[in-house]
Amino acid sequence: MNRRKKLLMSLLILSLTAIPTSVFAEDTSTPVDLGLPDVNVVHQETQEVSVDKLAGILDVAQDAIAEERGAGVSFARSSDQKTYDYITFDDQYTYFYEEAANEEPQLIVVDKAETNVEDLLISNSEENTFKTAATSTGFITDGVGGRVNVTTTGSAGSYLMGLMSLPEANSSVVSLDRPTHVAFNYGGFEYSSTNANGIGSWAADMGLELYNNLGPSSTSYGWKPVIILKKKLRATIPNVDTGWDQYGTSFAAGYGEVQNKNGYKPGTSPLIYWWYNYNGKARMKVDGWAISPTYGGYSLQDTNLITILESSGSYNIPSISRWKLLSTVVSNDDTGKNQTTFSSLQFNGSPLPSGAITTPQNDQSNVNITSSSSVQIVVNSSIY
Repeated sequence: MNRRKKLLMSLLILSLTAIPTSVFAEDTSTPVDLGLPDVNVVHQETQEVSVDKLAGILDVAQDAIAEERGAGVSFARSSDQKTYDYITFDDQYTYFYEEAANEEPQLIVVDKAETNVEDLLISNSEENTFKTAATSTGFITDGVGGRVNVTTTGSAGSYLMGLMSLPEANSSVVSLDRPTHVAFNYGGFEYSSTNANGIGSWAADMGLELYNNLGPSSTSYGWKPVIILKKKLRATIPNVDTGWDQYGTSFAAGYGEVQNKNGYKPGTSPLIYWWYNYNGKARMKVDGWAISPTYGGYSLQDTNLITILESSGSYNIPSISRWKLLSTVVSNDDTGKNQTTFSSLQFNGSPLPSGAITTPQNDQSNVNITSSSSVQIVVNSSIY
C-alpha cells in the first residue's frame, strides 16, 4: 500500500493491543456479503454505509494489517495468535476493523461525531492528557477520571515504577458494562514541543484496561495491557484531522501471554515500570498475577506473569516534559466508576523526591496525594 494512500485514509494501526471502544453502542452485528468471506460487519451508524464503500475500506484495512503481520501473509493463512486493529475515518464515519486469532474478522461502523475515536486519549501539548472540548464538564472530553503529574523526568533510559492497584470486579467501585464504560488505569509521559501548533509533541498512555470477556467461557474479568503512543505531526484541522499519528506496539518475545483472553486479576496490585526511551523504544513492564497461564485463557488459574509491551519502532525520544498517573473511564455520557492507588513509587530505583508528584486534576473524581510515593485516585460520577 503506497504512502499517499495511507495518508489520505488517516491510517492508524494498533498492533497487538486494543484501544478503548467505550463509545460503541450495543452490538447489532449483521453479516454482510462484501465479496470478502467471513467478515462480520457491525452497523452502528445512523445511515448505513454502502456496501461498495465498505468493500474499499476493508481492502485497505486488510492490506495494512497484512503489511504489519508480514509481507504476503494473509489472515486466512496466518498462524499468528496476535490481535491486529485498524482504524480510519472520513467526514461522517469511523471504521474499526479487527483480526484476532480463532475469531471472525470484524468491521464496526459508527458515526464519527458520536465516537470521536480520534479524540480519545489524545494529549493536548498545551493543556491536559485528554483533548478538552467546550461542552465537557471536566478535563476529559469522553469520560471521567483523575490525574497527577510527576515532574522528575530524567534522561533517556530513565524509568518510573510503582505498584498499581486494580479494583475488584464489583460495580460499586468500577464500571463493568464494557463497552458502554471502559475503565483504564495507567501511567505514561508527555513531551510538549515549543514548535508552532505543538508539532513534535509526544504522548503515551501505558497501563491496564478492564475487559469482561476473558477466560474459557469469555465471561471473566481481567485487566489487559495497553500502550497508546502518539506524536503531533500536523496542525489540527477541526472535525477532519487532529494532527496526531498513532504508532504500533508489540510484545517482547516471551512476554506476551497476557493478551487475547487473558488479563491481570482484579483485586491485585501489579508492579509496573514505564520508560520513554528504552534503547530507543517506549516500553512498559508489568509483573503481576494473571487469571490464566496463557493468552488463550483456556483455564482459570492464577499465574504470575510478566508482560513487556513496547513501541514497534525505535523513536529515540530525547526527553519528556512530565510523567503522568491516571485512573479514568471512557464513556459517552461522562459517567463511570474506577479507582486505583499508585504506591511505592520510585524513579530509577530510588524514592521520588518530595514535591515530585504535582498538579492533581479531577473530573468527577478525588485525587489524594498521600505521600511522596503514593497517590490514591477514586473516580465516581455518582459522588463527585
